Amino acid sequence: MSSGTVIDLGTRDHELPAEPEPPRPVLLRHLRTAVAALAALLVLATAGSGPLPEPALVEVAVLTTAGTHQQFLVGDRLYVLAPEAGGVRLVLTAYDLDRDTVLWTAPVGPEVRVTDYPRPAAQLRPVDGQLLVHINDGTTAVDDATGRTRWSVPHPITDVRGGGVGLSSRPVWSSTMTPADRRPAVVGVFDPATGAVTESAPPPDEPRRFQLDPATGTVIAIPPAGMSVRAFDLADGAELWTADLVRSGVLLAGAATPTAAVVTMDGGIELRDARTGATRHRRPAEPDRPATSAVGAGGLVLVRDTSPAVNAYDAETLEPVWRTPVRPDEEWALVCGTRICVRSEVQTSLLDPMTGVLLGRVALDGHLTSRGGHLIALASLGEGFVDHTVDPATGERLVSLSAWPKLAVALDDSPAVLTRFAGGPRRLWFAVLDPGATAVRPLGVVAHRSYGCQSSRTHIVCRTRTDELRAWRYR
Repeated sequence: MSSGTVIDLGTRDHELPAEPEPPRPVLLRHLRTAVAALAALLVLATAGSGPLPEPALVEVAVLTTAGTHQQFLVGDRLYVLAPEAGGVRLVLTAYDLDRDTVLWTAPVGPEVRVTDYPRPAAQLRPVDGQLLVHINDGTTAVDDATGRTRWSVPHPITDVRGGGVGLSSRPVWSSTMTPADRRPAVVGVFDPATGAVTESAPPPDEPRRFQLDPATGTVIAIPPAGMSVRAFDLADGAELWTADLVRSGVLLAGAATPTAAVVTMDGGIELRDARTGATRHRRPAEPDRPATSAVGAGGLVLVRDTSPAVNAYDAETLEPVWRTPVRPDEEWALVCGTRICVRSEVQTSLLDPMTGVLLGRVALDGHLTSRGGHLIALASLGEGFVDHTVDPATGERLVSLSAWPKLAVALDDSPAVLTRFAGGPRRLWFAVLDPGATAVRPLGVVAHRSYGCQSSRTHIVCRTRTDELRAWRYR
């Protein structure tokens, strides 16, 4: 048995002194800290008994739809337009997003199917308790509470400015010749009695945009000879009056009585009663610069003519208010926010609508849009891409949006909701540019590949798959 090895560790000459007790003031300080922490915990415990604040972004609904659907977000409601079984007619479905429930489903539009275009282009506009649904060249008014069809007309009513009147404008061509080598479009007409779909050609007097040049045998494009403008009563769809051939017609927003500004074929300007069509005031064409188009801006009618200038007339009397020259290459544009935008391929000029004074110029490849109190410069990357906000008083750059390049579509002037991919294509970040804000406010991230986003003042809806929509509430 071997003996163990002993290691001599030496002799401890002294003990380590014990840690002295902290002086009395330090003990009191620690005691006060502990008491404060305990009080904070009690406060948090008390506050925790109440409701916690809602996150800035909350998913509220997941909807399964047809792959050929179109969606329209209005406030906290989502309307989905999709073909019914068999694809003969379109069906509109209304969803309450906060309750994640279906409110109603109803067929809309005519029982007609275009065989070579199974998804007709559609628009939806909420007006006075009803939804104006534009499908191809027709308009159907749907009760937004029940889905019941109130009326339907075979005209696209796209100009609605209040007063219970809507305008439809259609181009009119001087020639109706159909090229011999161009097969007419074929439509399928549904027969409700037999359930069959029969093919037929469009009527022979349908306007055409092309004609055959007999000298060369080639098909050439021809411009419209003018516009046909029709006014409709939005309560029952009754046609009120028609201007068969004019240059343009537009409703004036904010007028004391519903008023339409019409530019006649000779270049004159007329103010018409929007309900009766009666001419209240007329301004003859200027001999050397006849008017070509008009738009309303507050109490003014803004008119472009054949000269490079914008003219403003009083919306009640047609008396001249101001005239501002613009560059020859600058085309007419609508009012953008609180300014008038006159744009060319390389820049947009900002005019004060009340005085016509040039406030500034914005050099950009895209154009300007107004959303939620901000004037936003669009990027040239594609539809819905943005670059920065613009100072409406000078045209100078304000807030950079390059980190949030995509703008969600909106049917109203709600705040601008922006998106970007971060951390991969399946992670989409949302942000909002609040009215008057000088920076973007992030809302949160969702783990979905999302596209085709729309927004309102309270909700965001995106496609996450071909047949799936997801909705979020934001604040």
